[in-house]
Amino acid sequence: CFKEAGLTAYVLKLRILALERKALTPIEEAVLKAVRAGLDEPGAIFEFLGLSRTVLTPVLTALNRAELINYSRGAADAEAKVTLAAKGRLALAEAATVAPQERVVSVCFDALTKKLLLIAPEQLDRALDMRALGYFEVPTGTSKRPEVEDIPLQDFDKILQRQSLSTEPSGTLLAVRRIERRELHFLRCVMLFYKNPAHPAEVEVAFWREDGPAMEHEMKFQAIGGPDLVGARLLTLQAASTPETGLPVSPAPGGTESSG
Repeated sequence: CFKEAGLTAYVLKLRILALERKALTPIEEAVLKAVRAGLDEPGAIFEFLGLSRTVLTPVLTALNRAELINYSRGAADAEAKVTLAAKGRLALAEAATVAPQERVVSVCFDALTKKLLLIAPEQLDRALDMRALGYFEVPTGTSKRPEVEDIPLQDFDKILQRQSLSTEPSGTLLAVRRIERRELHFLRCVMLFYKNPAHPAEVEVAFWREDGPAMEHEMKFQAIGGPDLVGARLLTLQAASTPETGLPVSPAPGGTESSG
């Protein structure tokens, strides 16, 4: 038998801290180049670039805060000296710098496998849509709603890159601050009831997604006793009572018509 169904997934809105790549502004790049050329006094930099102290002082302050330049002042110096930091040389070479930024991202989390799904939230169905279509909601046993510690981080950089509007990676994850919202959704699949020749006395359950067989879901579902939760044992009893026909073609567990 088979049933059109949905695997439980969550759309999570996460507040994260990521190391973001940021292009240098023209003024920042000009200041760094001036310092690299040997101009080590703010007054000389102002004069060289032809910009007022009012405009350039905040730029120097921001570059110092980002550790791209260093300030030092000797006892005999009228004003602080400016030198290019190692991070500033690298930023000039790449015409960009990196800085930690906090932002909110949406990710899809598989409730059964406890993994992030590399798909857009729009590819999932809401519970209301599932009921309207008559699709069966695949149970997850005693699985609780996801918390920050349940979120695997190994694929997070791929998700950040996919969400970037450019072809360059948009950042590297430093930390997941908190989950701001959880929305229950479902990933469409076909739930299959079948007999394994190695265990002919049992009816097992498998899942087929749009991209092919979902073997990990099958193993996780088996581990939580999922076949019993969806009535596979009842199919076994029905098959035993009608051995000449094998698995029945009557409605599968959940009340929706299915084909054998």
